[in-house]
Amino acid sequence: MKIGIMTMHRVQNIGSVLQAYALQRAIEKCGCEAELIDYEFPPVYRRGFSMNGLIKGLYAIAIDALKGFSNKKRLSLLSKFRNKYFKCSPDSYDREMINVNPPKYDIYCTGSDQVWNPLHVGKDTSFMLDFIPTWSRCFSYASSFATSSIADTLVPVYKKELSKYDFITVREETGVNLIKQIVGKDSSVVCDPTLLLQPEEWNQIASDSKIQLPSKYILVYLLRYMFDPRPGFYSIVRKVQENLKLPVIYFEGSLSEMLQKKSKVISGVGPSDFIKIVSNASFVITDSFHGTAFASLYNVPMIGVVNDSDIGDSRLASLRHIVGGENSIVRIGSSSSFTLNEDFEKYKCDYSLLLSFQDKSRRMLEMMIDNCK
Repeated sequence: MKIGIMTMHRVQNIGSVLQAYALQRAIEKCGCEAELIDYEFPPVYRRGFSMNGLIKGLYAIAIDALKGFSNKKRLSLLSKFRNKYFKCSPDSYDREMINVNPPKYDIYCTGSDQVWNPLHVGKDTSFMLDFIPTWSRCFSYASSFATSSIADTLVPVYKKELSKYDFITVREETGVNLIKQIVGKDSSVVCDPTLLLQPEEWNQIASDSKIQLPSKYILVYLLRYMFDPRPGFYSIVRKVQENLKLPVIYFEGSLSEMLQKKSKVISGVGPSDFIKIVSNASFVITDSFHGTAFASLYNVPMIGVVNDSDIGDSRLASLRHIVGGENSIVRIGSSSSFTLNEDFEKYKCDYSLLLSFQDKSRRMLEMMIDNCK
């Protein structure tokens, strides 16, 4: 039984790469062959000359130079990881080719990441498997909308494409509501694929890392993807640092982080480095979903920073709610009144709930595969 997985394995960030690998491994552990459908996303567009584009390009070059060309090193490490660990389809596809000559599998799976985020994928419905034959069996595992609403103009498209799925599971609680509203189907929340693997399995990946770390440190991983929590974010970092009396490591930090006192920026790192840095941290402060996922998996005390508004990306808060880590969520609009609990055990998850979530998610994946055979 061969399963083709549509997921964002080509996106140039560590979380996307790790979740793709994890889902491939999890499906293999269910006794099936698994291939990542080598779909080009994001697409490469040819752009004409514009002064605005030139300015942006020169700015990007300047920032890259300030970082010592660390971005090129990171991209190289991502490519090496893919080459070593991914099993991809023999052919590669773009939006046109996947419809003209679609890949053939016994079962199709849409897998995790922000594959159904309208702001991210636009009108590209390939991640909704619009290219598969009408008789095909398909399911989604931990697909994410990363939003609590879909524009009215897109609802008919989502309804048409998602109605063909035999089973739908999502990655956050708001996704369950969207599936019910749009498709009229029930769905379930399952854990991100990265949480389906045990720490021991990830430690094998981390063993590739050559990065040198202090014995104890506070890790700060700030993506600023959905919103920018600065400058209030830094007051949270200072309070944790003053309490723990530990150095701060900013993972892929910006120029602002480089200027913070008693801190170090680590950049130009790859997936194995990321796992090593998170798993060895004494405390994690992040606005990243996968930073939260790995801190939870290794049961590192953490603070997850989210937008004060309930509108938008709910993945981080949803995960910590499920695994009993609500105390670790800080809404940045309230950062001025943030009070640090000196009992840092309060910032860990309830590991028994995490294990239960993992078990439920594995059984759900096995059930979907078995019933699609």
